[in-house]
Amino acid sequence: MANTINENQTLNEFRGSYNTLVNEVGSLTGLRGSLKSPNTLVDAINVIEDKTFFFQQFEYVATAGQTSFSGVDANSNVLKYRQGKIQVYLNGNHLIEGGSGLAGYTPLGSGDPFHSGILVNAATSANDVLTVYAYTGSQSGVAGDGGSGGGKFTETASNTIYNTNSAGVILNGTLTAATTLQSGYQIQNEGNTFINGNVKIDTGHTFESPSITDGTATITGGVGTGFSSITSSAFVGNITGNVVGNVTGNVSGSAGTVSSITSHSIANLSDVDTTSPTDGQILVYNSSSSKYVPTNQQTSDTVTEGSSNLYFTGERVLDYLSGTTTGGEGLIGGTGISLSYDDANNTLTINGSAQYGDDDVDDILTAGAGLTKTDTGSGGTRDLNFSVNTSNGVKIDGDDVELDYEIVSSAPTGVGSTSVGHLWFVT
Repeated sequence: MANTINENQTLNEFRGSYNTLVNEVGSLTGLRGSLKSPNTLVDAINVIEDKTFFFQQFEYVATAGQTSFSGVDANSNVLKYRQGKIQVYLNGNHLIEGGSGLAGYTPLGSGDPFHSGILVNAATSANDVLTVYAYTGSQSGVAGDGGSGGGKFTETASNTIYNTNSAGVILNGTLTAATTLQSGYQIQNEGNTFINGNVKIDTGHTFESPSITDGTATITGGVGTGFSSITSSAFVGNITGNVVGNVTGNVSGSAGTVSSITSHSIANLSDVDTTSPTDGQILVYNSSSSKYVPTNQQTSDTVTEGSSNLYFTGERVLDYLSGTTTGGEGLIGGTGISLSYDDANNTLTINGSAQYGDDDVDDILTAGAGLTKTDTGSGGTRDLNFSVNTSNGVKIDGDDVELDYEIVSSAPTGVGSTSVGHLWFVT
């Protein structure tokens, strides 16, 4: 029994009793693992109590001659244990590690830090029952709790905590504890969650959220806002809205229009070379560089003549009109017209001959009413005259046909030598 301190002890007696008590109880630093972290020995005992020591049972039914037992047992539990933390029984008989025959066993598996099987040191018979009890819930326990609930958390020797739970896990970070999982999900966080590290979604799975944001850019309902830059090797689908910045790669599609390219330059096109252009030059494709390059506009002095589309020259026009070209096209002289082409002097003369003589003209001319035709001579000396017939007050005066009249102060008493129809005007 530990020493006690009497209320009547002197200070020196108290010191001696206390030192003896400390030696008997020991220091907290002597405890293993996390048990030494509490402030008092009572706290350490409570930690042990909270861990709830229990056994996990594994049961295997042997086949004839079977010696090795591992994996899933008759109750669908997978054997996993630390060496020295188990009890092994065969048909109710306790087996000793390293014992001989059916009284002994050997641990199977790496043991770093866990073993995964039992090797009975002699062949068993059919329907023999091998039972393994593993210490669990302790610092070094590795098996499940075997309690009434289906879930369990376990800490490994490397301080990894894992659980076995078929229904799901809810981590509550709020005062109101959620007890029911959202339909279709197995792990649920209640409350704001901070993650200081990377998050990776395995291939074939999705990350779903009504809204995703980094504090600046946001994706909500399939619409992204606040992005200062988006980079990708390929974009598929329609782009709605203004695009500000450089676009690298091909842009295809027939729907929609580009409202303005005022801020763009032809010099930015990869197949255009705009090195040192001058006024009046045009872009001409150069197959050696696979680019369009500035080139002086071509004239008939620089363009090579083809075989059918020939240059325009006066010589070629005259040759064509004279009918001396290969095709024979050109001017053709009609009746009374002939062509004379001087190729050396580049002259084309058109000659015409008379088709009608004086007699022909006389034959087709006739005198109408009041006219008389007089035809004298013949051939080149033939004369043809037309005269006007006058009477009853009309006379010929030189080249004029006029009235035959005179103005008098009194009526004449006789006609005298006047012509028939002579008129007098009395004033």
